[in-house]
Amino acid sequence: METVIRVIYKSALGLWLFISGSALLYSIIMSVMYNGIGNIFKYIPVDHYSYTLENDTTAKRNRIVLKYQYSFDNHTYNDEHPFLAEDMIVNVDSAVVYCNSVIPSFSMMEGVPNSSYKQKLYLVQICVSFFFFLFAFLIWRFADHDKWIGVYARGEYKTKKQREQDRKNTSI
Repeated sequence: METVIRVIYKSALGLWLFISGSALLYSIIMSVMYNGIGNIFKYIPVDHYSYTLENDTTAKRNRIVLKYQYSFDNHTYNDEHPFLAEDMIVNVDSAVVYCNSVIPSFSMMEGVPNSSYKQKLYLVQICVSFFFFLFAFLIWRFADHDKWIGVYARGEYKTKKQREQDRKNTSI
């Protein structure tokens, strides 16, 4: 039974590290792609785009989702930009869509409420995923794994020092 608990414990901790590390890496990459970290990519205005405004009824507050479609190098791309209805003080017709010159499927809008939404979103995701990754790493590095496996497998609560003391007493 103890080996089963040990395998479950180690694989769950490894999976936690993998998922939180992957989320952290993904958030960093997306933040770099939207120039949230650094100013690496050039965003150029799109000549032609169309949009539709939709009410998001699933949210508690009245949210509007601006879904837009734009063309770049004879390819058509779709994206969306959410914002709260009470923030809608400007006319969306004056908005400008900017797309990444290297990877045109990444786009941003200027002239709409909360125009830096995607940059802020990925910075928040970096913070949250870093917290979970750090927590998992600290458990992996500094926790007494044998003690917790013993707690869940045998129901005994012994620290590493107590186990070493018991081994010395039984060997004498």
